[in-house]
Amino acid sequence: MGQEYRRTTTTVSLINYHFVFCPRYRRKVLVKDVDRRFREILQEVCDEHKLIIVALEVMPDHVQLLVNALSSISPSDIIDTLPDKRQGGEKLKRKKKKYDESGQLIREEPDQLLTAKAKIVKLSDQAALLLGLAGYAATKMWNVANYERRVVWQETGQIPGFPDQCKTLKTNRWYKLLPSQTAQEVLAELDDSYRSWYSHRKNGDLLAKPPGFRKKDTLSTLTFKQNAFGMPGE
Repeated sequence: MGQEYRRTTTTVSLINYHFVFCPRYRRKVLVKDVDRRFREILQEVCDEHKLIIVALEVMPDHVQLLVNALSSISPSDIIDTLPDKRQGGEKLKRKKKKYDESGQLIREEPDQLLTAKAKIVKLSDQAALLLGLAGYAATKMWNVANYERRVVWQETGQIPGFPDQCKTLKTNRWYKLLPSQTAQEVLAELDDSYRSWYSHRKNGDLLAKPPGFRKKDTLSTLTFKQNAFGMPGE
């Protein structure tokens, strides 16, 4: 099909796009069940947007995709559609270590997170204020943890990791203002950013800079787990 012309009422086209993309930080997560589910989601997205998969190769740390598209959809539109399905339905997550509040490893397993997309309507002023304050607290949590890493690094030559910061920062006021798992997700995100920076430096990129501080007026994205929200009728 990749070499056949496609016709609409006003166009005749033969357009193939070759995309190469990878998981965050090129982690080798596209294996076994994740590989299988990724292919299923990709096929559903392509069918929905009238894209034809000409060739597909899924490697543990990257994907090569050749698709045939109509002239009405641009390459940027195509690549933008791929995460949309993940955000609106099922979301595949990498294999991730889990820690308790003391920073101890409690389990390590492939994790698939099922998410529901919902629109919040008739949000009260009080609820909007609380969400805004939580986003502000997450920004402060990021900056406090980032500052601690830099200070310890300068003093000892060692950068504290995620379990260390879970222990040292659990009494911090910004940590305590957030649900514990939400605060841990902020620390985990910072840890991932430092690992990515270190990987670049290790591979010879001496211009790579460590993660920066977030602007104080920025509201960070929040991750809520378990029963953080209730739906009407539940």
